[in-house]
Amino acid sequence: MITEHKLKKLIAETLTEFMECQPPKLMDTKELADLLKVQPNTLEIWRSKGKGPAYHKDGGFVSYSVRDVNRWLNSKRCGGAA
Repeated sequence: MITEHKLKKLIAETLTEFMECQPPKLMDTKELADLLKVQPNTLEIWRSKGKGPAYHKDGGFVSYSVRDVNRWLNSKRCGGAA
């Protein structure tokens, strides 16, 4: 018999594997700046200092994976109930 805890863990692992097989949803610098309520140049400064979420650069075009942004935001959580 599988316990509820083991079932939840299996479901979470399966969902993670599924999500990693999907092409990443991307946003550009302006979209992320709007989401974070910062100026686009703030993201440029963060990139130059190695701060902020991971990003992709193709030529002069910078994009952010929604998955990477979520991971970065979750790493910044403070206080409150989980």
